[in-house]
Amino acid sequence: MEWEAQEASGRGRIHSWIVSHHPTDDHDLPRIVVLVELDEGVRLVSNLRGSDPARVANDLPVEVIFVDIDGVKTPQFRLTGPSIGTVTTATLRAKTRTLEGKTGTLRGQTAIVGIGQTDFSKNSGRSELQLASEAVRAAIDDAGLRPSDVDGTVTFTQDTNDELALMRSVGIENLRWASRTPFGGGGACATIEHAAAAVVSGAAEVVVVYRAFNERSGKRFGQPGPGTASTGGGWYRRYGLDTPAKMYSLWFQRYMHEFALTNADFGRYAVVARKHAATNPNAWFYGRPITLDDHQNSRWIVEPILRLLDCCQESDGGVACVVTSLDRAKDLRRPLVTIEGATQGNVINGDVTFNYYGPDLTRFPEAEYTARQLWATTGLTPNDIDVAMIYENFSPVVFYQLEAYGFCGHGEAKDFIADGNIEIGGKLPVNTNGGLLGEAYIHGVNNILEGVRQLRGSAANQVQGASHVLCSAGRSAVVLGKG
Repeated sequence: MEWEAQEASGRGRIHSWIVSHHPTDDHDLPRIVVLVELDEGVRLVSNLRGSDPARVANDLPVEVIFVDIDGVKTPQFRLTGPSIGTVTTATLRAKTRTLEGKTGTLRGQTAIVGIGQTDFSKNSGRSELQLASEAVRAAIDDAGLRPSDVDGTVTFTQDTNDELALMRSVGIENLRWASRTPFGGGGACATIEHAAAAVVSGAAEVVVVYRAFNERSGKRFGQPGPGTASTGGGWYRRYGLDTPAKMYSLWFQRYMHEFALTNADFGRYAVVARKHAATNPNAWFYGRPITLDDHQNSRWIVEPILRLLDCCQESDGGVACVVTSLDRAKDLRRPLVTIEGATQGNVINGDVTFNYYGPDLTRFPEAEYTARQLWATTGLTPNDIDVAMIYENFSPVVFYQLEAYGFCGHGEAKDFIADGNIEIGGKLPVNTNGGLLGEAYIHGVNNILEGVRQLRGSAANQVQGASHVLCSAGRSAVVLGKG
């Protein structure tokens, strides 16, 4: 990989843009954030100065200006005016290669034999360790096992619950496998891959996957924090990208522009999610469906992409599941739910939150790569999937994933959803528990539990005859099967 300084004109066009209505440090609102593609082909995030938000549009010409912010000369942009000379910028030149899925498989060698959860709330009144312990103990009990049977754990790198503390709290006597998955919610389904790989390799016999936090009453993911550990996070924060809603929206806006979507199109997904949640007693929004008018009357978070009802919840709670070998699972008490395939997909120049630099922002290359691997290793196709549990921190990401996994064509998710395909009784029921918008946000792992319930036949919104469930977190995914 080689870095080279290149003189740039300072001119370009708006590739994507958002208007933030969410408080950010001491800056005035609304605040226009733009992804500019310079004439030289380089993209960078900045702010648009001196413009009415109503005038902003994709592909408008802009030029750089330098603004003093906290004593630092910072490049920002304005709609094109007189020439102002040149600016030096860094460009990345790297050799790329075609990424193809490999054919190693975990198919049908392991099963999820137990699931457990706490209640989902906005103020649990318990420590995160207690939430994790309650969920893990419930999952072990559900499987008909004892804590002493467990010899492996998997959780997120972001989870605060130490494995040794969990062992003491639950009564796990010996642990010989402990792993954690990165990428936040994008790694939700990778936890199942880790657990299955441990069992298949012989590194562990019974693995508990857990995720627990007080994400509403404690550290709130949806609010501006003191900073980000992401590479280059300080650059983006300077321009107002300090919450996930803003970060993701700058990606989503290009999709919205290319396929002429409105926010109401995204709202049609939110209405279905809340419809499913309204009939799920586990859901925070149980008994509280919404209409499209309700959605359209909710306040802007990031214009023109996200209203409040496009955003996932902030929840307190814990969930867990137990993975073991297929042979052992057959002797346990719950209906057999097999792990037909599990994989991850990460690509060069990708990013979890600042995913602005791929060749086509209307696609989700990580999900497309994951899908190719998943269909190749399982021998299944999109037509074999009866239920899809799709990670949706924000409603637009469902559109990307429906297309990436091949359930509809590129740019066709709007019509696929509007035609009723994702509802109970539709071609592909999606997030039958209400998803992260309607049930709870436990970093996507609660969606895996719903997948298990669908295959056991015990879901609140049961899809009759379900035999295969896709659980997708975009850059990680698992297919569960009915044994």
